[in-house]
Amino acid sequence: MIAYGKANPGKITMGNSGMGSVTHMVPVAMAAKAGLQITHVPFGTGLAVAALMGGKISASSQHPAEIFSQVKAGEVRILAISSEKRINIWPDVPTMQESGVALEFDQWRGIAAPKGTPQTVVDKLSPLVKKAVESKEWIDFASSLGSTPRYLAPAAFAKFVAAVDKETREIMEGAGLLK
Repeated sequence: MIAYGKANPGKITMGNSGMGSVTHMVPVAMAAKAGLQITHVPFGTGLAVAALMGGKISASSQHPAEIFSQVKAGEVRILAISSEKRINIWPDVPTMQESGVALEFDQWRGIAAPKGTPQTVVDKLSPLVKKAVESKEWIDFASSLGSTPRYLAPAAFAKFVAAVDKETREIMEGAGLLK
C-alpha cells in the first residue's frame, strides 16, 4: 500500500469512523511518517467497513473488534496494526513498526472521576478497578477482541493520558487540523 501510495499520490481513499477519532489519527500519522498523500473519508461507526466491503474506498482504519468478522470470513486483509506488539487474534499481522512506519498509536479506555473527587474515594475505587482489569474474565473477553488489558494507577494513568494528548495534538497540528 505504501509503494502504491507513493506512486499514486492522493489515490488511496482511507475510511475512518470520523474526523479526530483514533481511526482517523492513525492513518493521518501513518501517511505523514510514510510520506504519503491519502484522501480521508470520515464515516460514522460501522459505515467505513460497509464502504470498504462495497469497494467505495481503498482501505480503512478500524479497531480489531469492528472488523473481526470480515477478517475471519476472509473478506478483508489486515495490512498492519498500530500497537506496540502484534495482537493475539492476528499473530501473523505485523505492527506498523515492523512494516517500516515508525508509528505506535493504540486505542485505550480508562475510568475517570470528576475533578475534586476526594482522595478517599479514589483510593477506594482504584483497587476495585485494578481487580476488574486484571480478572481472568476481563482478560479473556478483551483478548478475544484483540485488546490487551493493562491497569495503570491513577497518577500513572494521568501521565499516560497527558502523553497521548500531546502526541495526538502533534499529529493534528502536522495535518493542519488544529484551529
